[in-house]
Amino acid sequence: MKIIQILTLLFTMSAPVWAQSSQPLLMNIHTAENFTDQQYDKLMQAKQLVELIINSAAFKSRVLNFSYNGTQEFVQNNGMSNQQIYDLLMTGAEMFPQQTASDHFMDFDLVLYKPKWYQSKKVLGYTDQSTNVIHINKSFFNQASVNEIAMNLVHEWVHKMGFDHDFKNTSRRPSSVPYAVGYIVRDLGSM
Repeated sequence: MKIIQILTLLFTMSAPVWAQSSQPLLMNIHTAENFTDQQYDKLMQAKQLVELIINSAAFKSRVLNFSYNGTQEFVQNNGMSNQQIYDLLMTGAEMFPQQTASDHFMDFDLVLYKPKWYQSKKVLGYTDQSTNVIHINKSFFNQASVNEIAMNLVHEWVHKMGFDHDFKNTSRRPSSVPYAVGYIVRDLGSM
């Protein structure tokens, strides 16, 4: 019931933006390996949630108004303003593993994997810039809420868009583009 309420709220928030936009940003899941039917259903719920959030006025406002240490900017922003980051994300033009067209699609090739025991709680997923594949930690996926999965998908996709963050858990890492945009999606999805 809560998912339906969230989707209804986000759809209501996003409808005016979709009407104003020439084309919404949508998710295209090309492959999803190692997912059971139940896990795939959960993935599809996260996909719908991402599409509603990322095309909403609330998402746009949070990205444009994001600030770090009193300055309206993201950490590790590749020299881009918040507006430039938002505009780039909305094109869907991934940089890795190769440059794609501005087709307004978030492209995903997903693999659900079983992590080593010491990674089971620390690593939610990872992206390798040399391949299209985004790996999702099965332990995380199984226990995560739909909005947490949406957060992780967007975080990993933002890496494909060319943004990075500190490898270690530094104080500035949550304000990097992948983390901050992922947290925006998570927070809007939990409303």
